[in-house]
Amino acid sequence: MNTTLKNTMIIAAAVAIIGLVIAIIGFALGGMQVVNVSADGISLEKQGEGVIKIDESFDKDTINSIQGNFDLRDIELKTGTVGSEINVFSKGVGRSFNVENVNGVLTFTDNKSTLFNFNLFGSYGNGQFKKLIITYPVGTELNDVSIKSSSGDISISDLKADGMTINSDLGDVKFDNVTISKFSTDISSGNLKLINTNFKSMKFDLDLGDINASGYNGEEITGRLSSGDIKLEGILTGPVDITSDLGDLTFNISGNENMFSYDIKTDLGDVQLNGQKSGSSLMKIYENKPLFKVNSSFGDVRINTK
Repeated sequence: MNTTLKNTMIIAAAVAIIGLVIAIIGFALGGMQVVNVSADGISLEKQGEGVIKIDESFDKDTINSIQGNFDLRDIELKTGTVGSEINVFSKGVGRSFNVENVNGVLTFTDNKSTLFNFNLFGSYGNGQFKKLIITYPVGTELNDVSIKSSSGDISISDLKADGMTINSDLGDVKFDNVTISKFSTDISSGNLKLINTNFKSMKFDLDLGDINASGYNGEEITGRLSSGDIKLEGILTGPVDITSDLGDLTFNISGNENMFSYDIKTDLGDVQLNGQKSGSSLMKIYENKPLFKVNSSFGDVRINTK
């Protein structure tokens, strides 16, 4: 091997190694740096918000449901489409995803990560999309929405659906002006925020996080909360069955005190109905009234009707 070729190979190998080291550093910084390696050398580029670009469009009349399984990205569903299309946008630089219409179900899957876009320090670098945005026309109604996310916030607004299931390992879930007949959510770590929502049936399972609902209008609520507070304000007709390990539960409900039967217990805390303390438990049973049942290990339970 001649000296020139050998030196060229050594330089190329050195550039590759340096590039890999810088890439790992960039990934370790949580994707704040994009590493460019070219014939002109190695450079670091500051990663901004990126350009919102349209990836796919679908005829709304051919879509009856949305289903997605996502890794490390924020998801936003909102109105904004003019006409009769459902549009899919990506915002930021990073991994690609697949989206297709499967028998009326708009189906999303993240492409599998590789060694070169996965950060050994526990996060993604320039292999991460910052946000996936799905827009639809005003008045859109769907049969079902099912989203599973390993990490990232989920936001849904101005949508009607017969059923909705949200499973999130890490991230906040927010609904605004959403009407759902049957809603179920399982959140390992994150808050659930509901603004002007209408649920016929709501089931929740939260390990760590708060539930905050304003302008709520719903019937049946069942759920488990390991650690976190609940604050609900609005219309609630019941029945209610909630189990809480740790946290304060506050319900400000439109109506009157006699609209429910009550079975409220807390091992350590106070129970209040319209400002009247009843110790650690409250039992009032009225004929043909839905049962408002709460079992709390640690925390106050306050119910106010107005």
